[in-house]
Amino acid sequence: MEMLLIFLSTAIGTVVGVVAAVVMMQRKGNLGPTKAELALRVQLQNVESQLAAATAGAQDARTKLAERDQKLAEREQTILQIRADLDRQHQQLEAVMAEAQKGPPR
Repeated sequence: MEMLLIFLSTAIGTVVGVVAAVVMMQRKGNLGPTKAELALRVQLQNVESQLAAATAGAQDARTKLAERDQKLAEREQTILQIRADLDRQHQQLEAVMAEAQKGPPR
């Protein structure tokens, strides 16, 4: 009889414990977000906004760099053109000076 009493008490205690645990788990699941979760959400939103701002800043910097590179390429092309013109004028000047040194035509 004692053995049966111990067995039944243990079985009833186990069933009651499992039911209590299930009820507590369901209650916890129905509760809204905790303060820690809300704080994490706010922090996540802040980080996302900072990331968006940094991405926009990086894109702006890329655009400015591309514009600067374009201007530099145009200036380099202009310098090369001026140099070619200067070389051509120098050759013409040397030809004129060589003619002048030969003397007047006879």
